[in-house]
Amino acid sequence: MKRMIGQGLLIVVVFLAGLAVSSLLHKPNEVKTRDHLEISDNRTPSDTNHDVTVSQNSQELSGISTEKLIRAKIRDRVKVFGQVLDLQGLIGMESSYAIAEAAVEKANAQIGVSRSEYIRVVKLFDFNKNVSQKDLQIAEAAYISDQADSQSAAHNLAGVEGEIKQHWGSVVFGWIEHGSSTMREIAQRKVSIFLLVVPAGSRIKYSSQSAEINLPDGETMPATLVSASPRIDPSIQGKSYFYKSSVGQEIASGTNVVAYLSASEPTSGVLVPYSAVVWVKGSPWIYIKTSNDTFAPLRLSESDVHNGKWLLTSGAKAGQEVVVRGAQLILSRASKIGMKGDDD
Repeated sequence: MKRMIGQGLLIVVVFLAGLAVSSLLHKPNEVKTRDHLEISDNRTPSDTNHDVTVSQNSQELSGISTEKLIRAKIRDRVKVFGQVLDLQGLIGMESSYAIAEAAVEKANAQIGVSRSEYIRVVKLFDFNKNVSQKDLQIAEAAYISDQADSQSAAHNLAGVEGEIKQHWGSVVFGWIEHGSSTMREIAQRKVSIFLLVVPAGSRIKYSSQSAEINLPDGETMPATLVSASPRIDPSIQGKSYFYKSSVGQEIASGTNVVAYLSASEPTSGVLVPYSAVVWVKGSPWIYIKTSNDTFAPLRLSESDVHNGKWLLTSGAKAGQEVVVRGAQLILSRASKIGMKGDDD
């Protein structure tokens, strides 16, 4: 019996010793597979606003890599909406202006004749009354009537001018006033005019000299700035502008279009690679390498997006290194430590 008890104890001791050796053998491998990230425990972040320390050895094991930020300039493009304008009304206004202008010229010519006649009759009347009083009165009445007609014609012309400027502005009125070839092209349907609205608060604070018009059928066409528009679109609060383009194809008036306007001055900053951006609760972040083993988080914003690219104008500078591979690992590990800190 004693011999059997001794053998049983020996078996138990051997089994426990085997477990201890096995534990020692597997423990190093277990440490290596924990993301290979050695985060310093001298802080317990609860969010992303904390630096993260990762040893160089862990960076290599985890595949964390960086790239240097480079300086770049990007000319902003802003998406705006607009429509093709009906130019028939403008053609009608051109015709009205031509008629009113002809009336003024005719009235001025007539008043020149009646004035000369009136002066001639006055001189004859004053010189020994070589004409009758009645002739003098007739000449005077004709002159006064022609003066009234001239003033009326000038007033009508000014009214037509005001109407054109109210709807189309001074630049388009200049086309009509000076007989620009643009008006002939409009009448021949060789030119389209677009009304584009830049929304209030847009990054583009002034009109762009050029625009890219996207038509409903997928075609695009370049357009050039005409002038600011005196019109206001009640559905889109913002400044509106006239742009003109060679038609190339017939575009129905009233057609809604999408256009892209370019800022006159490019924005300067440092270009952030797409692979460097990680998202936390809908917000974009990057990690800037501040030392051999330290990474500082930096939050991006909508104002950092320029033509679909991330361009930082502040917060980082050219030559600094940004994590382009492994940023999600750093973020994930920092979040885990933050949760542990909160639990403590």
